Amino acid sequence: MRSKILFLLIVLAAICCVSLPAAATATTLTDDPAAVDATLTDEAADSAATSEQEIELETYYKYSNTWTNTLIHEVIITNNSRSVAFNVTVDIPLMDEAVPIYATLDNEILNPQPAEITTDENGHRTAHYTIPYLYGNQTVTLSMRYIVETATLSYTFDRANVKDEYSSEEIGHLVSYLQPSSGVHSDDPAIIQFTQETIGNTTDPYQKAQALFSAVNRYLTYDDADIDQSATAVLERGTASCHGYTNLYLACLRAAGIPARQQSGYLYMPQQHTTSQYIDSINARINLNTLAHTWVEFYLPEIGWVVADPTFTYTYEDMNGETQKFIRWDYFANISADKRYIFFSEIPMTELDEKNYQATGGNVSVEFNAYLMFGSHPASFNDLDGHWAQSAITYCVANGLFSGLNNITFAPDQPMTRAMFITVIGRLYQELTDTAVIASGANQFSDVESGSYYIQFLDWAYDNELIDGYGDGRFGPNDNVTRAQMAKIIANFAQYMGKDITAYEGTRLTFTDSLEIPAWAQTAVAYCNYQGLITGMPGNIFSPNTTATRAQVATIMQRLSYNFSE
Repeated sequence: MRSKILFLLIVLAAICCVSLPAAATATTLTDDPAAVDATLTDEAADSAATSEQEIELETYYKYSNTWTNTLIHEVIITNNSRSVAFNVTVDIPLMDEAVPIYATLDNEILNPQPAEITTDENGHRTAHYTIPYLYGNQTVTLSMRYIVETATLSYTFDRANVKDEYSSEEIGHLVSYLQPSSGVHSDDPAIIQFTQETIGNTTDPYQKAQALFSAVNRYLTYDDADIDQSATAVLERGTASCHGYTNLYLACLRAAGIPARQQSGYLYMPQQHTTSQYIDSINARINLNTLAHTWVEFYLPEIGWVVADPTFTYTYEDMNGETQKFIRWDYFANISADKRYIFFSEIPMTELDEKNYQATGGNVSVEFNAYLMFGSHPASFNDLDGHWAQSAITYCVANGLFSGLNNITFAPDQPMTRAMFITVIGRLYQELTDTAVIASGANQFSDVESGSYYIQFLDWAYDNELIDGYGDGRFGPNDNVTRAQMAKIIANFAQYMGKDITAYEGTRLTFTDSLEIPAWAQTAVAYCNYQGLITGMPGNIFSPNTTATRAQVATIMQRLSYNFSE
């Protein structure tokens, strides 16, 4: 029989791992780019220092690909009874303080803010939420969005010169990674025997790790059944999910005297995760609930942590028709280019259960969902570095308010069209209320095509008196929105959201060009100005007829979001 090579794609075990980010950084309250130039000096110095540090650390590894993704975590808390639930407390694991070298957290947004965030001695963070009461059948959603970079990684150190012994300084902070732990039974006689038979008299820790990687991979067969995945159980059974592969490899490494730790998060493969099970095309996102994954890092003397994932295998059918394995070394001291490892914590989460929340009365349940957003991402843009509105733009893109012109260009200083501005307002409404816009579908404007990308938001805005067009049946969707028009729409939106703007009628404006502000925009400008939403331009002017730029809109949307979240 002719030998044929088969690549078996191993389906990941559904180990839901929860991780929430901290709060975003506030933006300087100004519409004036020149006003923030002075604040960039220290930031630039910090950035330069970071770059020098990265160059030094990259002695032993290199990146060949980098991707930036917007991650969304949702924790949905529901009172499933008719009676009120009081004093609802929810504890949610957050992203670890220390991330591996192949991960970078660029921005974090946590909405709403927790009552407290604590960190244990191992750097694991927990957000503590307190909800005074939940009415019957009421639902509260905690939303976490953050922008992370993932990279293809390969190690460049000389394997032949790896030291056999760890320094006392190294061992001092690695003790916990040499000890048995839950599911990692490195002191079990059977695991010790398996380890010793594999490594023999080898003293080189790299060679030990390499030999054990091969042994675990060859010994186990993948099975994602919901059964015991501890190291002793999978060694006895011979089958395991990714968690079982990880536990056995960790146990063997520790039994061999090599510090090792678990890594958990998600593993997204763009070429493979293309079915409706993963792709939510309506919301432009990937469902990560079934893409949770665990893998391993082991520590080498003077080198540091090295990544390895023993789960994946190549198989082939030999001349006798029997399936044989050979090792995928691109997952040992490497991260392969076809997979994106998204790290969150050393501790995997299968679900949020009753140990995570408490309540008095009612019938409270907690659901966790994770998504990866399609589209452009702030860290990918090549025209934002050092821009005065970079933080606000990052916030808006992370929250799905608007994106770039393409994957590498945001164009912060280009004008914003009226159609796009209404779209951004509609998306902000959805973000603030967690409610989809509902529109009549009756297109009121002669210059708007029914199939336009913005039509739903435009109809919603018209139905709720946020806009009324030019008064001649036209809306002018492709016209650039002026600062006066922007203020008027924002004030209308505020009124729609329950804000009282009548108190600002007749308010004296102090801009030097106040007389140029149209009468129909006077109250709106006063409201936006006194609320700190639109603060004016250099020289104490409002510039009502000037086109609003994409950067200005991003800054104002961030302020508006914070204003309505208070």
